[in-house]
Amino acid sequence: MLRKQYETLRAGISLEERLKAEARILEHVQASEVILTSDHICSFVSFGTEVSTKGIHAFILQSRKTLYLPRISCSRTMDMIRVDAQTQFEINSYGIQEPIGEIMDTASVQSAVCIIPLLSYDSYGHRLGYGGGYYDQFLSDKLSIKKIGLCFSIQCSQSEIPSEHHDIILDMIINEQGIFFPQKK
Repeated sequence: MLRKQYETLRAGISLEERLKAEARILEHVQASEVILTSDHICSFVSFGTEVSTKGIHAFILQSRKTLYLPRISCSRTMDMIRVDAQTQFEINSYGIQEPIGEIMDTASVQSAVCIIPLLSYDSYGHRLGYGGGYYDQFLSDKLSIKKIGLCFSIQCSQSEIPSEHHDIILDMIINEQGIFFPQKK
């Protein structure tokens, strides 16, 4: 029920509002100390009414940082694939573009962040995703990777998002209003 509610809310943002918000979100990403000091950045290929990641990816690549985007394997796990301007993509079963290429060697990566899609978040950094558990599984043993939720401010839940012990907690949230750090419980 919550997923549908926040999908509908996000879909209701007008094109004009969306473009203005996405421009401000890009400014906040470009000013983020966490992004600026990280050499390896995992992100996602935006889909549907999600915040567009095209400008963010262009900024990351222009900054000579290493960009990784997700690819779902047949075992229902997610790998991050190294991406550059020549990377080829194919459409997965969800209709989302996935890169073809070299899998990220997380053991050799020291400073990394992961920009994560979401439907909603709360003040404690709980994230309401799409229900597949891909990011929870991918990040479960990668404690050094900073987790950044990317969304519109309208996606903020005023009440606590239901969570389970295996759900990852966001380290920060970036939306058009700025950069926010979750409060401790």
